[in-house]
Amino acid sequence: MSHLQATARKPLHSQPWVTAVCALVGVLSVIIGAGIVLLTAALGHCSAFGGSCPGDPGLDWDVFTGVAMGTALAVGAPMFVRRPSRHRFLTSALVALVSGGLVGLVMAA
Repeated sequence: MSHLQATARKPLHSQPWVTAVCALVGVLSVIIGAGIVLLTAALGHCSAFGGSCPGDPGLDWDVFTGVAMGTALAVGAPMFVRRPSRHRFLTSALVALVSGGLVGLVMAA
């Protein structure tokens, strides 16, 4: 048994390079998600470049989808890569969908 214990490998998530890659993915997803949200909020409206909007646009779906996806990326990916597991995936997906929907509604209204 001692030979097996000596040759047993550590779990992949405990390797230092995996932790560094996960941290990099988390930081990059926050930066990219925040960039998508800011660009969509600033340039996604129909009157962003001097154009005119149709009569009563109501909810601007282009802004909603862009902001919702950017928020979901910025929230969900770092939450999952912190400690990847099935439970964490489901939790981060639910949190990303709810937060993306709420922020998208606020920014598109």
